[in-house]
Amino acid sequence: MSALPISRPQVRSAVPLLRPIAAAVGLALLGLVLGAALIYATRFLLGDVASGGVIALAFVPLVAGFVVTYPPIGAGAIFATYPVATQGVPGVPLLQSVEVAVLAVAGLVVMQRLAAGRSPLRWSPALWWALALLAWTLVALPSGIDQELGVKHTTSLAGGLILACVILGSCASMRDVRWILGALVLVAGGIATHAVLTVGTLRAYQGGSLVSGRIEGVFAQPNELGGFCAMTLLVAAGLAFGARTQRGRVLASLAWLALLGGLTLSLSRGSWIGAVAGTVFLVIVLPAARRTALLLGVPIVLLAALLGAFGVENTQLRVVGERAQSISTLSRYDERGAIWREARRQIVDDPVTGQGPGSFPVASRKFTSVSSQVSATHAHDLLLTFAAEAGLPAVFFLLAFVGALVGAGRRAARRARAADDFRDRAVVAGVSAALIAFFTQGIFDYTLRTTVLSLTVWSLVGALLACRRHAGSRFVPPGGERTAG
Repeated sequence: MSALPISRPQVRSAVPLLRPIAAAVGLALLGLVLGAALIYATRFLLGDVASGGVIALAFVPLVAGFVVTYPPIGAGAIFATYPVATQGVPGVPLLQSVEVAVLAVAGLVVMQRLAAGRSPLRWSPALWWALALLAWTLVALPSGIDQELGVKHTTSLAGGLILACVILGSCASMRDVRWILGALVLVAGGIATHAVLTVGTLRAYQGGSLVSGRIEGVFAQPNELGGFCAMTLLVAAGLAFGARTQRGRVLASLAWLALLGGLTLSLSRGSWIGAVAGTVFLVIVLPAARRTALLLGVPIVLLAALLGAFGVENTQLRVVGERAQSISTLSRYDERGAIWREARRQIVDDPVTGQGPGSFPVASRKFTSVSSQVSATHAHDLLLTFAAEAGLPAVFFLLAFVGALVGAGRRAARRARAADDFRDRAVVAGVSAALIAFFTQGIFDYTLRTTVLSLTVWSLVGALLACRRHAGSRFVPPGGERTAG
C-alpha cells in the first residue's frame, strides 16, 4: 500500500519584494550620479531653470514607476524633497517643491488604488475631526482679514489631510509603516548631521536666555529645526526598539544620535521640553526604554558630575548648560507675554470665526492694543493661534482630533500587546511619543507655519492610523493580496 503524499504549506519568500526594491535603489543611485553630472553641466550652460527641468526629466518617471509598484516609496520621495522643500518648481507657480511632491504622489497612489479596484484613498474615523476642522476653516475664510494668507493656510491644512490619507492608504502591513518611518528618520538624520556640521561659536547672554550662533540647518530658524529633530528623534527611538533586523536597529540608532545632536545644538527650549515629554512617555510604556534609560542615563550623569568636579570647561557645553538652566525664566527681550495678550484680544474680538486663517500677523499690526507694537507671525501657542485665527470652534475640533488620535494610539498598542508583538508596540509608542513632543512644544510655540514641520506631523498622523489598522497583524506575504480598503 503506497503512502499518500503529504502536502506542505507553501512558504512565500520575501525575495520577490526585496528584488524590485533593491533594483530601485540601485537605479536611483545610478540616476543620482548621472543626474548630478547633468545638473552641473546644464547649470553652467543654461542656468538653474534648466537644471530643474533635468531633475524632473531624470527622476520623476523613475520615481513614479516605483510608487505604482510599491506605494510606500512615494512617502520616501516626499521626505527626500525636505532639504529643498521651500524652493519653487519651474512652471508651477505658488507651490513649493515639497507641496508639488505631495500632490504628485497622491495622484499616483490614487491611480494605483483605483487600478486595483479599491477606493481612491483610505479613510479612518479619526480623520472626520480633521475634516471638520478643515470645513470650519473654510467657513472662517471669507471673513478673514487677509485672503491670501487664508487661502495659503487652508491649502496647507488640506494638503496635510491628503498626505495622512496617502500614507494610510500606502500601508498594507507594519512592514510598510516601518519603511515609511525609516525613510523619514534617515532623511531627518541627514538634515540634522548637516546642521550640526555648520555649528559655529555659541555665545550666551543674560544667563542663557539669549544665545547667538544657534544652528538652523535647512529651516528658517532654530526652533523649527529643534521641533523637527524632537519628533523624528522619538520616531528613531521607536524604530530602534521595534526593528526586526540588526541593520534596522543600527541605522535607527545612528539617526537617533544625529538627531540628538541637532536637537541639542538648536538650543530650542520648547523642543527640549517636548522631547523630554515624549521620552518620559516611552520610558513609561516600554520596558526596553526603561532599561536603556538606566543603562545610558547613569553614566551620562556621572560623566557630567566628573566634568564639573574637575573644572573641565567647554564653551559649547557651557552655553548648552546655561540655556537649559534658563528654561524657567524669560528674557526681558522675550515678547511672548505681550503676544499672548494680543492673541486673547483677537479671540475676544471675534470668538466664532476669528481674524481669519493665517491672519494673526496682520491682525496684530492692524488693531490698536496693549501689544500693538508686537509683530508676530503667530501666537507662540498652538491653541491660541487656532482660536485667534479661526475661532473657538476650531479649537474644539482640534482637541477632538487630538482625542481621536489618542484613542487610535491606544487601540494600536492594545492590538500589538494582544498579539504579544513587542516590536510593533515599540513602533506605535515611537510615533505616539513624537506627536506628544509636537503638542507639548505647541504650548510654547507654533511651528505649523513651516511646511516641512506641518507635513511631518500629518505623516505621523497617517502612520499612527496605519498602526491602528495593522499593529499585531500577521505579515502580508510579498506578492500576495494587499489589504483592501
